[in-house]
Amino acid sequence: MHFIVSVGTSIITKIEKNTKKTVSCNDLSDIKNTIPKPGECFSNYTQFKKHFGNTKNIGAEQKSIDHIIKSKDVKKSECHFHWIVTNTKECISCASYLIHSVFSEGTNDYYLRENLGEAKQNDFVTKGVPSLLNELAGIMDYIPIEDQVVIVPTGGYKALIPYLTIAGILYKYPIYYIYEDSNALIELPAIPLSVDNTEFRSALVLLDNIAETKENNARPYLNELDHRFRHLMYKDKNECYHYTAFGERLKKMFHTQPASPLTVRVTGNTLIPRLKNYKDQFLEMTRLGETIWIGDKAPEMVDHARHHHVNLLAYTELLVAPILQDNPDFLSEEEIFLLLGLIYFHDCGHSRCMISVGKEQIPLLPTEIKNYHNLLGYQRMNDPAFYESLSRQGLQVKSSTLENIATLSLYHRKSMPLCSGTYESPDGTSFSALADTQMRQDDKPVRSELILALFRIIDGMDKQIARAGDAVEITMRAESILSDLDYLKSRVDLLHTALSDTEKTDKIFNAIRKKYTETESTRPNDSEIGNKSCQGYDDNSECPKTTVSPCDACESATPAASPDKSKETLKYNKLKSEITDPNQFPVAWEYLYAQCRLMFQALQPGYYYSDLLLMMPKVSHHVSENKRHIVINYPVNTNTESQEKIQAIGQIIQQWFRANMHYELPDQWGKPEKFVEGIREEYCKGEKSKAEANEVARILYEHGITIAFQCDDKPVGCWRL
Repeated sequence: MHFIVSVGTSIITKIEKNTKKTVSCNDLSDIKNTIPKPGECFSNYTQFKKHFGNTKNIGAEQKSIDHIIKSKDVKKSECHFHWIVTNTKECISCASYLIHSVFSEGTNDYYLRENLGEAKQNDFVTKGVPSLLNELAGIMDYIPIEDQVVIVPTGGYKALIPYLTIAGILYKYPIYYIYEDSNALIELPAIPLSVDNTEFRSALVLLDNIAETKENNARPYLNELDHRFRHLMYKDKNECYHYTAFGERLKKMFHTQPASPLTVRVTGNTLIPRLKNYKDQFLEMTRLGETIWIGDKAPEMVDHARHHHVNLLAYTELLVAPILQDNPDFLSEEEIFLLLGLIYFHDCGHSRCMISVGKEQIPLLPTEIKNYHNLLGYQRMNDPAFYESLSRQGLQVKSSTLENIATLSLYHRKSMPLCSGTYESPDGTSFSALADTQMRQDDKPVRSELILALFRIIDGMDKQIARAGDAVEITMRAESILSDLDYLKSRVDLLHTALSDTEKTDKIFNAIRKKYTETESTRPNDSEIGNKSCQGYDDNSECPKTTVSPCDACESATPAASPDKSKETLKYNKLKSEITDPNQFPVAWEYLYAQCRLMFQALQPGYYYSDLLLMMPKVSHHVSENKRHIVINYPVNTNTESQEKIQAIGQIIQQWFRANMHYELPDQWGKPEKFVEGIREEYCKGEKSKAEANEVARILYEHGITIAFQCDDKPVGCWRL
């Protein structure tokens, strides 16, 4: 254990106080490398020797170290003491006594800086303090990373204490303090401070240009450098500037800070320690940050890299961490690992624009990329080329791990059955329910259905202002889309002219448009907020935040059968069957693609608008009768300025469509509670029939969990009448 200790003169002060006599010290101004012994320091040491050993006269440094050694259960002989000594005869004398008479069993190093003398001297600030910082950094860089370190800034000038404290914060070492007349040892609480990226980035340009440069050439840049950063440099005897050890430390901290918000969220996630043996593997797996999504084909919809996945990692903590606190065995480390891996990889299919059907690559419409991104991600993660691309970046991910995450990612789309039923993929593959897979991670069974049920809740939670960026970013994206409409229409018109017969292509597009109108419109339908439907709470509950009851379907002991999904047809193949002329088909496809692109772009401001309606959800947990009741409450964003801007752009787009196109866009400008109702459907769908399985709700209920949704503290209903 290493102790970094600032030395003061409390020993002398106490002896003088208790004896009412003055302790005098020899002139020690010529001290260089070897600290003198106590008898050489004190002019009247023999007279006062017995008082130095008296417990009443123990200095603050000794008292602090004794307390720490006792609490840590270590021996003095196992300690390495680093004494920071100011260059005054009184301080040197006290350090001499501590080193030779009190802590001689341990390893002792002392650090005496020439300019760190009387605080009233000018050199104390201009040379002494920078020299101290350099010395501190040198000590801390010397200490092996696996050793324990304690900082004791008890003695010495009060001006030195904050510098030792700052050093402890930057190096993340505990700091202990004890007042001279007290026996209470205080550990100063750690504060999550670090380098100010913005300021240091600006200063670093100048600092790097000054480093290894002669004074004449460095002076113009040094003059521009903020005075706070100048002490990070020193001149050698040849008038050449170099980083101090403290400057090197700050520079290293700056460069090792993750630039990616996603990486920051990954490394700071409170679930990471629960990964245990998988911790290093997960951190390594996510080292590439958001670059996994480079090439996202729908960037105007949501920036998955910078926003969506960062949010999901936060929501995982809100939803899962309290459960694990009460029940650490609720999820195994393998299951937590796969859940976090699923969050990281699940949307990587957005970067593909073609789907593999056998050996053929079929192009997709923008709407299809959105609809089938789970299948695209599954194909991407199972593609040997993707695995090789990770290897080229130095990532060694087990193929079995990637296969598990790929499978989980496939089932994150709502249409994929979790408990029973089948899904016919447009690539011709038939997928049975996830429960049939019997997934194992490193030969240990994992509950894939529970992982997916939790994930679907977490994924569905992300419908609020932070999903697609801040309000300024969102409104500027909407403005960009508005400016592109004329160009996109001109492309539609050009291809329309080049196509001899557009009827069949228009028919396919109109079917796509009709489906989007049905699914994206927020016009009132038979599922209204405030009707007689179940509110997700006991009928007589006066406190809906604590009393929650699931709907009947969620409580079903026997899972209702999931209806088989009819096979979905790729529009490329459908169009190919309609347009048999090989010369016309390429034009027809580009015409269909251009129409979908125009519509898809024009719909985005509506998504932005909904993202601005809600604030980050508040999650609360309540346990009663062996059931955990979770409430997810979305506060409404009361700052309507950006909403009004987006809505104004949306109205302009609607007017543009009325004037230039043969159809109108669906009404996407609903109320906040309408969107929370949509979020709730991920948990328990809004249909009125139990024939439609509510798999997520049922799986969670079987594991002792029910979830209720609120909008501004008001319950959002279920389908039960």
